[in-house]
Amino acid sequence: NNGADGDVGWLASDGILGDDCYLCYGKETEEIFEDCLWEIHIQGQYSALREYKEAVMAWEKNFSSKGEKSFSAASKVENNLSKNGFLSSVAELTKDSLDHLHAAAVNERRLNDKLMQTKIGKVITFGDVIQLRHVKSKKFLTVSYYQLAEQERENMRVTVERCGNALSGVCLHPRFKHDKE
Repeated sequence: NNGADGDVGWLASDGILGDDCYLCYGKETEEIFEDCLWEIHIQGQYSALREYKEAVMAWEKNFSSKGEKSFSAASKVENNLSKNGFLSSVAELTKDSLDHLHAAAVNERRLNDKLMQTKIGKVITFGDVIQLRHVKSKKFLTVSYYQLAEQERENMRVTVERCGNALSGVCLHPRFKHDKE
């Protein structure tokens, strides 16, 4: 993307203090270049993780409606899963159904990691769906389900999140159409 001065822009995110993404241009890029580095990953599967998060949120809602002290179990899901692959603090407090969903989410994560290992070193072609993971924060570039962009209100917000989701995929298309030989 060209900036006001015709410079090439870079996609950047702090990722640690804030989850917002932004474009930077020119001299600004040189100062924060490490915020502009992204790893390419293949599109992962997130159905088991999504089901588990929904079950935890439903359980938390039920738990807090009984008048007992509530905690943010849903926010712990992403952090604990990404740190060590297990959700021991949440899993100890839940029933068998949540334990099964937890096991499925962990297995899904392992499957995504194995699939990524098989694709390392392979060429990416137009039409492939990839995910971009921020090098500094290890978070995935993701479109937000429920938030609009701050400057362009007709667009959804783009952020970085610890675990990706179905809206983390980016499909590569050529800038110009070309004929196949």
